[in-house]
Amino acid sequence: MEQEQTSYYITLPSGLGEKDRNITLAQVLLKYLELEGVTKLFGIPSTAMKHLLNELKNQNDKFDYVICRQETGAAFIADGYFRVTGKLGVVLVACDAGLPNALTGILTAQHDKSALLVISVEPSAENYSNSHILDEVEISENINAVYRNICQYSDRIRSPQTFQPILTQALRNALAIPSRTTCIGLPDKLAGSYLSEAIAFPTKPEYYRAIPQFSSPHQVQQAFDYLTHAKQPLILLGNGCRPALRDRQRLEKFKSFVEKFAIPVMTTPDAKAIFPESHWLSFRNYGVAGCNWPKYYLESSNYDALMVMGSSLGRYSTIPPQAGKEPLIPKGALIQVDLDQSAIARFFPVQLGIVAEVGTVIDNLFELSDRTQADEQTVAERRALIKQIRETHSPFLEPQKRNSEAAPILPQALMKCINDNEKLRQGGHIFIDSGNSTHWAWHYLELDPPVEFHVSSTIGPMGFGTAGAIGGKIGSPNQVCVAITGDGGFMMQGNEISTAAQYNVGVVWVILYDNDLNMIGQAMNQYFPEPSVWKNYYQLGKPNLAKFAEGLGADAYEVRTLEEMRLVFAKAISKADTNNKPQAIVVYINTEEKPPW
Repeated sequence: MEQEQTSYYITLPSGLGEKDRNITLAQVLLKYLELEGVTKLFGIPSTAMKHLLNELKNQNDKFDYVICRQETGAAFIADGYFRVTGKLGVVLVACDAGLPNALTGILTAQHDKSALLVISVEPSAENYSNSHILDEVEISENINAVYRNICQYSDRIRSPQTFQPILTQALRNALAIPSRTTCIGLPDKLAGSYLSEAIAFPTKPEYYRAIPQFSSPHQVQQAFDYLTHAKQPLILLGNGCRPALRDRQRLEKFKSFVEKFAIPVMTTPDAKAIFPESHWLSFRNYGVAGCNWPKYYLESSNYDALMVMGSSLGRYSTIPPQAGKEPLIPKGALIQVDLDQSAIARFFPVQLGIVAEVGTVIDNLFELSDRTQADEQTVAERRALIKQIRETHSPFLEPQKRNSEAAPILPQALMKCINDNEKLRQGGHIFIDSGNSTHWAWHYLELDPPVEFHVSSTIGPMGFGTAGAIGGKIGSPNQVCVAITGDGGFMMQGNEISTAAQYNVGVVWVILYDNDLNMIGQAMNQYFPEPSVWKNYYQLGKPNLAKFAEGLGADAYEVRTLEEMRLVFAKAISKADTNNKPQAIVVYINTEEKPPW
């Protein structure tokens, strides 16, 4: 199958005689996925993709096609897999019904900058009547038109000659910085067709895609000067910093820099915990349902410099203006660093915009700090101010409720109970579903690396955390993986428990049970106050979620006190890892509590 190898490509196939035409486009596709380190594909099978399914069966020593329960869940699971591993998430579905079903998950991944490749397979014409094929062509064109508008890149492969350039373009766009989602439409007949002419096949991904790793030393020097000469500088880290700060050495470099100059650090909500929240310089997460500490620093008349890294300052990352003034804007320099130039100054004017890769900028800042003497008096004053804010003000809106042992369980106290589990704190992944559970988690969890926090804060679909946690656990089977969700979100994608059970995936779901879409009811009561109406307006029919979870293959528990929760949570984490079995904990919470949104 392979001819003489050069330094950067091999030739496929080995010859062009009839007996040598033995490589199909399906095989070439899987060779590219193998080159990218892909071992998992997620989706729902269809006879429309028979050639690719057959090839996956032939190569089941290399690839697992994880059969999910619905395509939206498949996309969420692939998204969770990427968020934990950093590897390409692949969704394999049929074009007709599968691709529309995956839409919400793909839209979510695109806006949350997750690297997903959707492979949409179209049925072969020879198996159907002319009218059916005409319908299929129209359906394919219409659906792909939708995907061209929601993905970074989407195209249909119409011939063997267009296969390689379209596929490699999809991979380039998906795995760029920032990463995105892409989609290719592949007719099943083409997938099963043999190469009719030789192609140059790359031997490494870097031979067809390049990852930028550049900085702007002169501008970083300017930014460094702004920060180190300011009275009260501040750094805000966005989720775009996650890949860089996942590197423990780089995180230590960043900590060394901010510690030397006593520059406090906070994160956007979706970047929560990429900087240790117990660190003496941490102001935790800012924005909606954020920590209380930042406001005391931002309100000071001396607040005079802000560096934003890896964030466009979009949805949930800021708070409404106070007295007509945006609290984040300092009286001095506002610096923004992002490799995506369209993110810079998107919402606020900046004094210095740096188009660069965040990791290299952090390296530059460390190098500059290493050879720069800090002004000890200024640093001491700043250190004292930060200490005073942290010691005299609670980071929490209602700290007494976080420490409460009351029953029904207060959501604030539930977050602390989850937070205090020793095994989770040693390293794991927490997926948060959309709804009130998001805001409880943002505000009342206190997390440090190596724990990672995953949330969909742009589109905010219910069910993301419920399904996404499965992909996270598949990607990192030896780490604790917990999903925190409301009962509404859990019911949207809870069918994927069956997927977890089938593949022995030990996810732990903590389900906040209030038999209500309470976030909507509480918000509507705020807009149109009628407490007697909105309190029960969006109830869910008192579903028995423990039986539901058990029926799909999970161990299930119901808890009504914190004492029960501590015991059950520890037991569920242990059983999830020991038995590789999903665990669902239904927690009956106090329905009167309102999260800090």
